[in-house]
Amino acid sequence: MRQKIPLIAAVAILIACSKPQPQEVQRFPSPSGEWDAVLVEWPTSALDGFLTGVVLLSRGEKISAKSRGSITGEAIDPTGIHWTGERELSVKYAAGSQLYTFENRWYAPTAYTGKDATFVEIVAVRQSLAASPTGKRR
Repeated sequence: MRQKIPLIAAVAILIACSKPQPQEVQRFPSPSGEWDAVLVEWPTSALDGFLTGVVLLSRGEKISAKSRGSITGEAIDPTGIHWTGERELSVKYAAGSQLYTFENRWYAPTAYTGKDATFVEIVAVRQSLAASPTGKRR
């Protein structure tokens, strides 16, 4: 039993010190299929919680530890992520929740090379506190 304690402690330290990787939850392809809006969860610590956000990527590009969310917050609703046009993305978040980051424009990687200034406009939409069918507030 004494040999197992140092091993368990070493594994616990490695887990606690490792950089948490973002987890892809769902992809939403743009109407043309050129880009993906990706709902992502970033662990906030080794033991609890996560931050939800939407990352815009070129079609099929993988999420990485360097992926930044164009919009991140406490309660982004996956049923409320919709492309309203080829270059406009609507993202709903729960009323009363907090947004931590929000950039209203995402530029395609080619914009930084000077080849193309293509961008996507992101619209953050706060859901209302309307009464639910049961008559209780959500």
